[in-house]
Amino acid sequence: MECYLLSTASKARCGGELSEHASSERRTLPPIAVLDRKMVKKNNTVAVYGLIQWANGDKDDATWESLEDLVKRFPMFDVSS
Repeated sequence: MECYLLSTASKARCGGELSEHASSERRTLPPIAVLDRKMVKKNNTVAVYGLIQWANGDKDDATWESLEDLVKRFPMFDVSS
């Protein structure tokens, strides 16, 4: 069964159904790389998002995450790499 994360605020989609377990599992695994960055307007300010590769996935499974939030969740992860 293929699962993927829709966004950090949503659940994961597994075979057409949403899976809370897959989503919470993805959020607890550590990030391993920032593959790309983008700036977005958020609450009338600029926020930087990173395309994050997670420990349990490859580059195709990467998700866009707020780098500010990511540093709060994983303080030892170097987002400058």
